[in-house]
Amino acid sequence: MYDVDEYGVIINGEGTYAQAVDDLKKTGTVVLSWGDQDGTLLQIMLSYNPPRLGYKGGLIDYDSTKLWVGIAGYNAYAFTVGLSQELVPVYIAEKFGMRGENPTTVKLAEMLTAIRRRLSE
Repeated sequence: MYDVDEYGVIINGEGTYAQAVDDLKKTGTVVLSWGDQDGTLLQIMLSYNPPRLGYKGGLIDYDSTKLWVGIAGYNAYAFTVGLSQELVPVYIAEKFGMRGENPTTVKLAEMLTAIRRRLSE
């Protein structure tokens, strides 16, 4: 079960990580109404191993071990699954067009690192 705050917004926690991985393995894609518990609310689409269409070798990453992450109003990026190193907030900010390390990028890095690791288990 997803961890939620008093408003029903999904937040970081072991329940969120486990449920997101379970949902991704079952359905391939989920959209989270997610908050950083510091006032930021984001709509985040997570997709694991989606069907690839079009020319291979183009701008689409055809590696099946990717967690695709799209944040409404920002950007999208495909992260490699199964790596042990943590994603750092500045890297997250760079990939999504956000400003440096802040409470949002810290929490996003935590969540994406945990989901990415668990997908490879």
